[in-house]
Amino acid sequence: MFPLVICLLIVSSLGLCYADDLNLISTPAVTMFPNASNVFGRAFPGQSSGVVRFLGKQDSSTHCEAACLAYIGTDGTLCHSFSYHALDFPQPTFQGACFAVADHSWDLHACPDSCSPGITTGRVESKVN
Repeated sequence: MFPLVICLLIVSSLGLCYADDLNLISTPAVTMFPNASNVFGRAFPGQSSGVVRFLGKQDSSTHCEAACLAYIGTDGTLCHSFSYHALDFPQPTFQGACFAVADHSWDLHACPDSCSPGITTGRVESKVN
């Protein structure tokens, strides 16, 4: 017998869909990389660009991770990694910004001391579709 999977889709004003698996399937493993970014040079304040999808302003890296794991793009893409900019990030336009990467690209950049506390990046190690 196959497990029952129920997803609620909510279309946001950004044209994105988010799915809530209601904890009926296991949560994918996520490896965290503190003070590093997988969206360096690809993220723009408050907007999506290419495979980098803006998931809104979040209160913490934990909330950004949850947004990533729940993300399903209107084109069916999933979040394979995310980068969260701390609430006290030096660039105010990025403070609290959460970005998903909707492909398997991985180009991690260390955050220099000047952006401390900086950025936290998470890589989704496995994803249940």
